Amino acid sequence: MAFAVYAVTLSAGAYPGQSARLVSETIGVFPAFAPPRPLWGGLAWLVTRVPLGVESLRLNLLSAVCGALAVGLLYRLVRGVVLATASPGEAQ
Repeated sequence: MAFAVYAVTLSAGAYPGQSARLVSETIGVFPAFAPPRPLWGGLAWLVTRVPLGVESLRLNLLSAVCGALAVGLLYRLVRGVVLATASPGEAQ
């Protein structure tokens, strides 16, 4: 569900601001110094090596996947905490 929302609202190009800076650094248009997000930077480097479509769209899809994974992990964390506090003897 979260990925569907991210995918529907996905920008086909680099959106002005932080997104444009990260895309331009990843594809080599703008010099990158110390990566602020090393995990995303490594995954983005791999995604830019795939020869399908426009690089900015692929990087935006990567960000949508990362965002959807973060939403899923947050849901599992909150669900576990709520179940543990609601019934301490029956938590899984």
